[in-house]
Amino acid sequence: MTADECLEKPHVRCPTDFSKFFCSKDNIECSVGSVLGSNKLCYDANKLPTNIYPIGVIFDEQNHLAVALNCVQKDGSTGHKMMPWSRGNVLIKNLDVCLFTDDLKKCGSNGRYNTDTILADKSTTYAAEAANAYEPQYCSADFCKKNQWFLPSIKELISLYDVKTTIDNTMTLLSSFGAETIDREFYWSSTQFSDTKAWGFHMWHVSGNGFYNTSYKTDDRPGYGMYVRPILSYETP
Repeated sequence: MTADECLEKPHVRCPTDFSKFFCSKDNIECSVGSVLGSNKLCYDANKLPTNIYPIGVIFDEQNHLAVALNCVQKDGSTGHKMMPWSRGNVLIKNLDVCLFTDDLKKCGSNGRYNTDTILADKSTTYAAEAANAYEPQYCSADFCKKNQWFLPSIKELISLYDVKTTIDNTMTLLSSFGAETIDREFYWSSTQFSDTKAWGFHMWHVSGNGFYNTSYKTDDRPGYGMYVRPILSYETP
């Protein structure tokens, strides 16, 4: 491991590569519900080492995706406040137009690509800009800085909903760090429907199931709009 990964633990320099060290480690294999730490390693929320701070919670281990500890406001700061998807009706160039619910797991399914494409369009797009501007309180490394977080696709929000109970359990254990559970509300996705609408996902319904729906991008009347919960793509060391 690197010296940074060993932190202040006793360590021994490797004789064949002086840039590497051996030391005991408390991190675990990344899995759904584990904590993504400030050193880009994963931990059990009940056994978070001193000097390691939570950045997010893993919800898709196969695609290396973690969800932020909080929702964000328009400027990217932490805050639970609904917002419109964009200012004015706008059809984002080079972004898939996804019309059919049967295609939502393959149409516009990459939130990182979607967010980059939305931002490149130079339109005022509140939801994507808010996610992109987010930077966690405990972030001290490049991997979790601003411009690394993005607005999830509808497919990624569905994946998050599928493991919501596990994620919420971890968020509750991290409440002392300001983490909040995933509210039973509508969240914006980066998946586009038309010039006037985008897809959102509700994390709960009267039937007990989550569901997706389209909503007007510019509906910012009081009591309307949707929440934004950024996600992060991480690479395992």
